[in-house]
Amino acid sequence: MIVVDTSALAAIFRNEPVGSEIERILASTLRSLVPVSCVVEFALLRRMGPERFDWLNHALSRVNVETVGIDPGAKDHAVEAARRYGKGSGHPAQLNFGDCLSYAVAKSRALPLLYVGDDFSQTDIDSVL
Repeated sequence: MIVVDTSALAAIFRNEPVGSEIERILASTLRSLVPVSCVVEFALLRRMGPERFDWLNHALSRVNVETVGIDPGAKDHAVEAARRYGKGSGHPAQLNFGDCLSYAVAKSRALPLLYVGDDFSQTDIDSVL
């Protein structure tokens, strides 16, 4: 089981080189969790155009992808991520609000995070890639 960040969804949608590897990982993973915060964050990526909504609905309808909420157990992890790694913390990761929530879902469930970029690699979260 893995947690999927918005950056991984965006990489697939934009047909980035790493997108095919992410699709392969999702296809081979028995269960993938996508935080609801990532669904909303992806919906806010207006520069990707209106077709992103239908694409996202299709992507989330996959059998092994489940949208999950931010449960109370993740709260402390999200706050700690913001304190240690968040914007304004002085840490090079500079996680944004959505990143802190993705981090929290993965950390609270002791699962690796599927993401693209350098921000999470500078934290203590386990990476799928």
